[in-house]
Amino acid sequence: MAGWGLRISGVALLVSLPFYLLVRGALLASAAWGWNEWLAVVFGALLAALAASGIGWWAQRKLGLEICFRALATRAVLPAVAVFCALSLLHLSRSNAKSPQVQSAWATLHPALRLAVGTLRLVDGRIVLTEIERGPASYAAMRLPRPVHSYHYRQGDGTVHAIDLRTDDRGALRNGLVRLYFELLGFETIRHVGTADHLHVRLPELHG
Repeated sequence: MAGWGLRISGVALLVSLPFYLLVRGALLASAAWGWNEWLAVVFGALLAALAASGIGWWAQRKLGLEICFRALATRAVLPAVAVFCALSLLHLSRSNAKSPQVQSAWATLHPALRLAVGTLRLVDGRIVLTEIERGPASYAAMRLPRPVHSYHYRQGDGTVHAIDLRTDDRGALRNGLVRLYFELLGFETIRHVGTADHLHVRLPELHG
């Protein structure tokens, strides 16, 4: 049983590695190196494609197949990564947004956060974003102090750098795992109460 457990864990790690590199690469390139956010997405996608191609090539060799690494990468993996990125970047389901306003604000969110949410939805399709973009007037409407700086405002690169996630009725374990997921990727998280208990996730301070 222990051997099977190790094998299953190993497979899970291999499957998750390309997704980790996709989001982590995009975040690292933009937040630590100061790259343009879309160039950072391309960097993360290439890392993910390289890892997925390597894993796929190794797996097919184990099965006795003889697929060329280049063919596997260019004809299967790269198109699959491109489709996943497009779906994650362009669309937020109504079931994952608290309101139409949150859904419509999806395009303003930093691409690294959009990729992170898109990846999380693969294993937790019930996550709900309660907030993306706010302006100073939003805080006044909620009778909250208006901050001078907020990651929910549009930042210097023209995107919003934070999301709020619903935590009510999700259980401590699920909320804890979601928080750990974002922190392992390199995002900053805060569990706090504003208008309601929620998990605040934001990009680390950008380079320069």
